[in-house]
Amino acid sequence: MKTLLLLIMLIFASVGFAQPQLEWYATYAWVGNSRDEPVEMVLSDSGYIYIGAKSRGNLVLKYKPDGNLLWQARANDSAGVEAIVVDRWGNAIVTGAIVAYHSNIYTSKYANSDGHIIYSKVISPLYNPNTDSGWDVDVDSSGNAYVTGWVFSGIHPNGTGSDWMTVAYKPLGDSLWKSHYNGVEDMADLSYSIDVFSGGVVYISGRKF
Repeated sequence: MKTLLLLIMLIFASVGFAQPQLEWYATYAWVGNSRDEPVEMVLSDSGYIYIGAKSRGNLVLKYKPDGNLLWQARANDSAGVEAIVVDRWGNAIVTGAIVAYHSNIYTSKYANSDGHIIYSKVISPLYNPNTDSGWDVDVDSSGNAYVTGWVFSGIHPNGTGSDWMTVAYKPLGDSLWKSHYNGVEDMADLSYSIDVFSGGVVYISGRKF
């Protein structure tokens, strides 16, 4: 059964908080038997709308401010988007998991102009089978992308369970650095959120055991 991905935009009156009026709405459904599920929506500085979605593979949609679809981009039938961000040039970066027998953290960057892939990176698993996943992504003013999530390294005492994993990529996908954090109990440590401050200072939040 096919599920439609729905986008609705409301314009609020600027004076007196008048009743909002529907400016436009747009629906999207890929041909074939796929389930299209929006995960996150972000806006560029110019007002363009980007949606990261789970479908048959990862899906990124870019809309004009008037609701017309500019482009759609799909990649990897086994991948799923968990987060999306847009850099100052309008390029979209997504992260999530590529799922097969095990799952790996992936990050893909899509070009502002037409959605072609600038780079796609996968973090090699520490242990198989695993449940690795990227969960959030941010970008700095230079176009460097910062991804956080978790990796599984085996069960204690042979491994440290699930651990926070954070990785930074340069604008063309070269690795800047990688950080691996394990809590005190070698159990399910999961990183959920990342924010980048000026100067490359990175804040990460999640849970640890």
